[in-house]
Amino acid sequence: MPRTTAKTSNVLSIRLEAPNPLFSAGDTLIGVVARKHGLVSPHATVKIQLHGRSKSHLVVSNGQTSATYRGRCNYFDTHEMTQTLHEGPLHIPNDVETTEWPFAVTLPTHISPLALNSRTNNADMCFLPLDPETVASTALPPTFYVRDVGIFSQRHHSFVEYWLHAELRYTREGHFESKEADLPLHVRAATASPVDPYSHLKTSKTLRVVASHRLVPGMETAELSFHQKTRKLFGSSKLPRFAYSLQVAYPTVIQLGSPRAIPFYVKAVPDWGRTSEDIAKVPQQVKLVDIAMEIHSTTAIRCVGTFSAKKADDTDKKPLQLRGPLSRLAKPVLIPCGDAVAPCDFGALLDLRLDVGGHQVGFREPHHSTGTFYPSFTTWNIRHSHQLKWRVRMNVADEDVSYEMTSPLTILAPSYGPAADPSWVRPPVDETWIQPPTDGEAPPAFDQIEKEGEIVVAMASIIDGKGSETITTGQKG
Repeated sequence: MPRTTAKTSNVLSIRLEAPNPLFSAGDTLIGVVARKHGLVSPHATVKIQLHGRSKSHLVVSNGQTSATYRGRCNYFDTHEMTQTLHEGPLHIPNDVETTEWPFAVTLPTHISPLALNSRTNNADMCFLPLDPETVASTALPPTFYVRDVGIFSQRHHSFVEYWLHAELRYTREGHFESKEADLPLHVRAATASPVDPYSHLKTSKTLRVVASHRLVPGMETAELSFHQKTRKLFGSSKLPRFAYSLQVAYPTVIQLGSPRAIPFYVKAVPDWGRTSEDIAKVPQQVKLVDIAMEIHSTTAIRCVGTFSAKKADDTDKKPLQLRGPLSRLAKPVLIPCGDAVAPCDFGALLDLRLDVGGHQVGFREPHHSTGTFYPSFTTWNIRHSHQLKWRVRMNVADEDVSYEMTSPLTILAPSYGPAADPSWVRPPVDETWIQPPTDGEAPPAFDQIEKEGEIVVAMASIIDGKGSETITTGQKG
C-alpha cells in the first residue's frame, strides 16, 4: 500500500507557482498543467483533481499464513474537487516549447460528508462518529506517515496524504488515449491562534520524608560516628527527619513553533508538622540531580475486517535532550525550598521548545535530533496521540529522591495567523505559588487546582497507575 509519488514527464506535468511547498487548509493552489510534446486530436480533455485520504494497513501472521487488512478514508468528493481545464479540439505543434493550462484549486478546510467510503460506514470501524455534522466539522489532518511498525506477528503502517492529479484524455486514430501526472502536497494543520501554555498546566505534589544526621546544621560534610551509621542503617526513629512537599506544574498542551518555552515548574515546600523538632525551621537545600522528559507518541489504526474492525497500535518513545543544557548550568542547581518561595521554571531555564516542524530547539544552539513530533489528530481510521513522561531527581542531605509521572499531552499545530487577541490572557488569581515570566500571566494556584481535583498527592510507589515515586538511600548516611 504505497503512498502516492510524484509522476511527471514531458507529455504531462503539474507545476505550482508557490515557492513555499507547505500548504494549509483554505490555501489556494495556483499552477499549471503542462505538456511539451506535440499533439493533434479532434477531441481532448484536460482535468485537474485534488485528492486527500488516510490509509491504514495491517498484516497479521501466525508463522504459517498471513492475512492483510486495510482501511481507507477519502476526504474530498471527486466531483467537487475536479476542474476541467480544456475540452474540445487540441492542436499542439511540435515546435511549440510548452503548452500550459492554468488552474486555481482551493484546499477545503473540512472533510466532505460525501467522501467517506461505503465500507467505512460502520461505527466499530472508526474512531469518529459518522453522522454528517461530525464529518463536516472535522478539520483536515496534516500530512502524516508512520513506517512499518509492530511485532513479528502483527505489522502495520499508516499515512495521510494529499496530491494533485492531472489527466489528459484524447482521441487518436479512432481510439482513446490518456496521460497522467501526480504531484504530492505537504499539508500542515494550522491552529487558529497562539495558545497560552500557562493556561494548560496541571499540578502534582508528593510528600517526601528524609531521615539523616546530615540534616543538622554543621553535619553536612562531617564524618558520622559508628553509632550514627548504625542508626541510619536500621532506620532508627531517632534520626532527624525533614518532610517536604515536592510540587510540580507540568504542561498538558504544547504548541509547535511557539516562541515561549514549554513551562515546567518545580519547588519544595517544607512540612514543619512532620519535621523533627530539633531541625524545625532550619533551611534545607534540595539539589537538582537530573530532569528527564520523554514524549510517547502512539499511533492507533483500524482496518476493515470480515466481521469486525481489526485494530493495532504502536508507541514511539522519544526523549527530549535535556542533559546537555543541564550540564551547562552552574552547579549545584537548587530547587527553591521554602514556605513562600517562587518555583523555578526549568522549561524557561533550559529554553525547551519545539519548532514548527516538530523538532526540539532552544538553549541557543541546536540539540541532537530527537525525531519529529506530529500534532495530535484523529481521523476515522488513524488516531495519533501523545503522553508526556517526566522524572525529577533531587538530593537532600545526601539522600537521592526521584518523582516521575506520565500524563496525557496534546500537541497542537503551529499558529500561522496573526498574534492572538489579548483576551486570551486570563486575569491573575489571588493566590499562586508560581511566578510566571514577565511577558505572561500566572498559572493557577495550587489551592485553586486542588479544589478541582487535579492534584495528585503521592506517598506510595504507585498511585492509581498515574504516578510513581522512588526513594534511594544514599551511601554516605
